[in-house]
Amino acid sequence: MDVRNKNEGAKGRVEGVENDETSPESTGLFYMEILNQDELKKLKAEFSRLKNSCYLDHAGASLYAESQIASHFSELQTNIYSNPHSRNPSSTITTDAIDFVRHKILAHFGTTADEYTVIFTSGATSALKIVAESFEFNGGNPH
Repeated sequence: MDVRNKNEGAKGRVEGVENDETSPESTGLFYMEILNQDELKKLKAEFSRLKNSCYLDHAGASLYAESQIASHFSELQTNIYSNPHSRNPSSTITTDAIDFVRHKILAHFGTTADEYTVIFTSGATSALKIVAESFEFNGGNPH
């Protein structure tokens, strides 16, 4: 298979496919399979509740995979989580879980708590408010 970028002045060429001027293959506008059949089957099983629907709102709210739901359900059945600002055994479990996630996030970005702080917010608006309040605008005048 010889596939070239259309912008480089060469047409894409795919063996066994008729390459006329209007075919997607000749314009370079075609897809490549990135999952084998077993991987595709597993992916479909993770989102079986979609049936024949096509969900495209991942920016607004991504769907949870079946394995994620099962894992979290099991976690909630096993442990008691409560307000991390309280002083009781269940709040200690919550605090430990939050600290664990903070550590995982820092490790993912190859840094430590000595360099950065991970802050959990209720959403994007809350996060942007914290960032905005961190800067002195108008020469320090809060109004």
